[in-house]
Amino acid sequence: MSTFDYAEMAATAQELLEEFGGPVTLRQIETGEYDPALGQAPSTETDSVGVGVLFDYTAQAAGIANLSGSVIETGDKQLYLAPEQAAGGPMPAARPADLVLALGATWRVVSVKALAPTGAVLLYEIQLRR
Repeated sequence: MSTFDYAEMAATAQELLEEFGGPVTLRQIETGEYDPALGQAPSTETDSVGVGVLFDYTAQAAGIANLSGSVIETGDKQLYLAPEQAAGGPMPAARPADLVLALGATWRVVSVKALAPTGAVLLYEIQLRR
């Protein structure tokens, strides 16, 4: 009995997104501890550039998501993000409230689903909102 080659599937997903997708920047903001001298908590932005494809949600997908309690609002986008950065190395996992910059606009991450049947990420499916 042969086993399924998930590494090959991940490479194929990466290649297809590079061919048919576009540049996507994942911006993660880390907030440090409150500094009384500054009167604020310092924050650090980290940008990771990768490739992805943006889609509008269909009415059917929005209805299904509403049934499960995950609300999709008008204008939300679905992003398929490659598991590797454009410059090489793994793409960090997006988190709710991270930002995504693509197609000249900025979206906030609402939810993230890593498609990783054996632990190695094949693709990130991300719900975005402006």
